[in-house]
Amino acid sequence: MNIAYYVEMYRHNPHGGIAIWTKRLKDYYETLGIQSRVYSYSDGIAGEIPEFVKLFPNVRELLAYPYLGKKSIPEISGEHDLIHFASPLSLAWYKAEIPTIVTTHYIISRQADCLGKYLPTKYKLFFNPVTYRTFQHSEKKGFQNADHITVCRPAFKEYLMQNMGLAEERITIVRNGVDHQKFQPAPETQFKQPVALFVGRGSLPKGFDTFLKSACMINGKLIAVLPREPDKALLDQARNLKNVELKISLSEDEMVRIYQQASVFVMPSLSEGAPLSTLEAMASGLPVVCTPEGSGDYIVDDYSGYIFNFKNAGQLAEKVNYLFDHPDLMVEFGKRNRQRIENELTLPIIADKILKIYKKLC
Repeated sequence: MNIAYYVEMYRHNPHGGIAIWTKRLKDYYETLGIQSRVYSYSDGIAGEIPEFVKLFPNVRELLAYPYLGKKSIPEISGEHDLIHFASPLSLAWYKAEIPTIVTTHYIISRQADCLGKYLPTKYKLFFNPVTYRTFQHSEKKGFQNADHITVCRPAFKEYLMQNMGLAEERITIVRNGVDHQKFQPAPETQFKQPVALFVGRGSLPKGFDTFLKSACMINGKLIAVLPREPDKALLDQARNLKNVELKISLSEDEMVRIYQQASVFVMPSLSEGAPLSTLEAMASGLPVVCTPEGSGDYIVDDYSGYIFNFKNAGQLAEKVNYLFDHPDLMVEFGKRNRQRIENELTLPIIADKILKIYKKLC
C-alpha cells in the first residue's frame, strides 16, 4: 500500500497539531512497511498562486486549497493507492479517481460559529455569519467528494450529519493518539513544585489571554510553551508577570521534560479538535484544567481534571489552586489520564483503526 498525505501547510520541521500528527502516523506506518509521502505547498503541490494568497487565512482556504487541489490531485493519484486529506477544501472542486479519506481535525464553519461568540471586533473579518455560510458550502462539497471521513470528536460527526447532510455510515470517529512510550509520567521520586503548564499558540483563540489573566490569582509558577512569540500586547503582558515563564519552539525531547516538570496542564482554548498537547499531558500523568473545547472530549470533569467556562480566568485559577492544595487528587487524576491513554489512545491503537479504513477503501 502506498499512501499520499495531503497536508497543505506541512513543513519539513512540522509544528501544529495536524502536521505533527501526520508525521507521527506516517513514521509509524513506515515501521510496518507501508510507503507514503506528504504533499504540501512546500513540497509537491505546485501552482502559480502568489505566496501571500497561499498564506492569508480565509482566502487561502477558499481559493488556494480548492484550486491547487483540482490541479495537483490528478497527478498525485497516479503514484499512490489512496490520498489522505487534512482538509475537505482541497477536494471542493475535484473528485479523485482513487480512494480518498478526509480527517477532520477541525471544521472551519463550526469554528467560525464558536469563535465569533468570544473574540473581539477585529476578528469579525474572519469569524462572522458570512464566513460561516461560505465555508459551510465549500466544506460540504469537499466532504461529498471524499470516499470516507474520520472525525476526532462525536460532536463533529453530529455537526456533519445535521448541518451538511452527510450519511452516518460515511463518518467514523477516530481520535488522535500519542506516543505513550515517549511521553511518560515523571519518576515518583521527582519532587514537583506547583507548576501550571500551557502549550500552544499564544493567541486569543487558544485562550492565551485567559491563561495570562489567571496568573496573578494562581499560587504557583506558570510555564507557557509556544511555537513562536505571541503578538506584542500579549508578549508584554506575559513579561510583566513575575510567575510566568515563556519558552519558544522546544524540541519534542524538551517537551517530554517540560511535561514532567509540570503538576497541572491548562488548556483554555475557545475552539479545538483533538488537541495533541492535551493527549501528551495525559500521557505524562497530569491532571487537566480546560474549557469544554480544550478538553477535546478526553477530560471528565471532577474525575480526570476540571472543566471551566470560556474566558473565565477566575475559574481557571480556582481549579488550579485547588489541585495545588490537594496533591493526592492531582496524582489520582493524573493516573486516570495515563490509564486512559494506555487503554484507548496510544499511537498503535489509533493507527490500527485508520489502517483498517485504508484497507477497506482500497
